[in-house]
Amino acid sequence: MPRLFLDRIHILPLNHDVGMVSMVVCLAAIAMLWVRRRSVLDQWLLVVAAAALSEIILAVALVTGRYSLGFYAGRAFSLATSTLVLVALLVETIRTQSRLTSANVLLQRERRNKLMNMEAMAASLSHELRQPLGALTLNAETALQILEAESPDLEELRSIASDVNRDSQRASQTLVGLRSLFGSAEPRREPVDLNVVVEDALRVLVTA
Repeated sequence: MPRLFLDRIHILPLNHDVGMVSMVVCLAAIAMLWVRRRSVLDQWLLVVAAAALSEIILAVALVTGRYSLGFYAGRAFSLATSTLVLVALLVETIRTQSRLTSANVLLQRERRNKLMNMEAMAASLSHELRQPLGALTLNAETALQILEAESPDLEELRSIASDVNRDSQRASQTLVGLRSLFGSAEPRREPVDLNVVVEDALRVLVTA
């Protein structure tokens, strides 16, 4: 390493030359960061480079030797700039951490809402399918009992088969309606026969 001090107090002219080289490096870094400036890290690096350049200028212009006014001014300026930059970085880190925590809380809340919606949808689907499946089971048991008789009632079996067909279509329509909730198709309106709705409701009440 080159010798920069003549003795314990006085410095050599080479020290100023080294300072000039450091100034050129800091200026080049500031120019590159000024052109880039794509993130918060680039901005803070720009602040640090500007603080380092100011410190070097102060050291080259005022410091004539150790333990002089310029020497102590440079040390005080270095302490002030490093403290301010450190405090600013800590504040920015705390602020970023706070925003990250808030975003995490919102994500957790959205996840809970989605789970609640899925649970409600599953409960609704279970309720809608339980009725036609229960009716299918009851009709199947009734049909078996009729078939075990000595003279099966064919009209009753035909009516049971019709009810089984209707209940299976109802279960299929429930699944189709559930699928349409997640599709991108436009909702459509269809005519509803109130008599059929009342008959289905009475049948559910009887089989429940």
